[in-house]
Amino acid sequence: MTLATLALWGALAATPFAEIGPVPPAGTNAEVLAWTQEIYSAMEAGDFTLARQISARLPRKKLTIQYDDSGLAAEYRPKYRKAVEAGLDAWRRVMPELELSFGPSRDILINYTESLPADEGTGVPQGAAFFLSRDPSEPQVEAVLAHYRLSPPQPSEAEMITFETAHAIGRALGLARSARPGGAMGRSDLNARVRVQVLSQEWQTVRRLIALSDQLRAAAAEGKVLVAPRPVLRADTMEVNFDPQMQGALVPFSFQLSNPGNAPLSVVISPDCGCFTLGDGLAQRGLEIAPGQTSLIQGQIDTTNFPGPFRKAIYLYSNDPDAPLRRIPFTSFVRPAVRFIHAKPQDVTVLNGPNEEVEIFMAIDPEAKLTVTKIEALGAGLSVKYEPWRGRIADPTLGESEPVDRAGYRIRLNTGSMLPAGRSPIGLNVTTTSEAFRIIPYTFYVQQGIAPSPVAVVFGAIPSGLPAQGWVILTRPGQPFKVTSVRTDTEFFEAKLGPSNERGDIRIDVRYKGGAPAGAVRGSVIATTDDPKQPEVRIPIQAVIQ
Repeated sequence: MTLATLALWGALAATPFAEIGPVPPAGTNAEVLAWTQEIYSAMEAGDFTLARQISARLPRKKLTIQYDDSGLAAEYRPKYRKAVEAGLDAWRRVMPELELSFGPSRDILINYTESLPADEGTGVPQGAAFFLSRDPSEPQVEAVLAHYRLSPPQPSEAEMITFETAHAIGRALGLARSARPGGAMGRSDLNARVRVQVLSQEWQTVRRLIALSDQLRAAAAEGKVLVAPRPVLRADTMEVNFDPQMQGALVPFSFQLSNPGNAPLSVVISPDCGCFTLGDGLAQRGLEIAPGQTSLIQGQIDTTNFPGPFRKAIYLYSNDPDAPLRRIPFTSFVRPAVRFIHAKPQDVTVLNGPNEEVEIFMAIDPEAKLTVTKIEALGAGLSVKYEPWRGRIADPTLGESEPVDRAGYRIRLNTGSMLPAGRSPIGLNVTTTSEAFRIIPYTFYVQQGIAPSPVAVVFGAIPSGLPAQGWVILTRPGQPFKVTSVRTDTEFFEAKLGPSNERGDIRIDVRYKGGAPAGAVRGSVIATTDDPKQPEVRIPIQAVIQ
């Protein structure tokens, strides 16, 4: 620290007007937390030009979005543009005071790329990447959206483009990404048709951030020095490992959070699983810890729905600029009370014809002390038989490679002749003598032959003169096949083979060429295969031409 800085601090200490600056709330992203600290440092050094420059990047009500869809094929541009506009509307609905518009901008830049690398943690290709900068020559937030997601690659649904847009706006407004799905900040790299809804906690935090930012901008403009607030998050544990438990056990836990800093510490506690219960509603409202104070966090974990290796976490979002997000992992092993193990283990059981028998072993832990009194198959034409069983079998879902001694029941389910073509869920309801597990539901999937996913190519409403793009994936787990050609039975649509993945799933791209009359249009994609039992697969096409 320089002599000039020491003199400034001495003057601040001697004057009654010195005040600690405002503290960002929990849920603020790391960049905004760092920028506020840089503003305080600039004030301390007397560099108010720098303080004003940085404060211009803090959250504010007026944001302009520069939108660049030049990297998209023409048929996707109208659809994705509407999706981006829906992202702006998601914020306008909850914060009508926001001024969001399109135009040349250094606020938010949204553009596209063909695809993005896989996330290191999940292995799933990223649906978007976000870059924040306080350099005035660069966009404050650049959102790079992937045109294709997942494997095999599939075009991003419009709803996911809306999600990413709402997330980019949230980042520009100072919010951090949430570890749990939901809201604008709990984004996902999956590809689903789910409407985005900005959560009350998100827009309330944004209002606090805008008020704080306005206060800092005003102080910088006036040349007013504010003392940097330094809330500090300390946790007495970095990891919780509890002893192996029987499925259904309620496991208590506790840890302490303290604040040795000079300003109030705001903490939002966010479990990544509904199995956590926190006392006093902490998961909803969070808590504030005064300087020098400590808070005891207590809760319990319900293991009922989580047999096997238990790997969950609690995320701590705080306004500590050095630790805005901290993860406390919880690990153990939950001994399964009941396991359903298929004689032929697969994610989906592929059937070779009607009236096929599916054999399932219901393995019961001796400590569960339950007896089956009835098993029902849910679905027309299905029948089920069961009998006591004892033997050796491995459970692949628990990572077992060698057979293990087990006892329970052997279940034989006859699929009948009424299952539709393609993939279908089958449910079992197992009634037992156990109070904790009175009725045990179990669902698995069967598939007849090669099946499309989704079951139809649905375009929805599309303008008559503009092309549009859709897709479908053909799959048959564990039984490889080839598609030798694809075509459509309508002049308004064309189909071509796309890539496949390591599981043998094959994507078919479907394109509306334009020119159809207004109204509903129906057709089919016809895929020719090398399977003599299923030489053709027909997938419906549905669209409404405007």
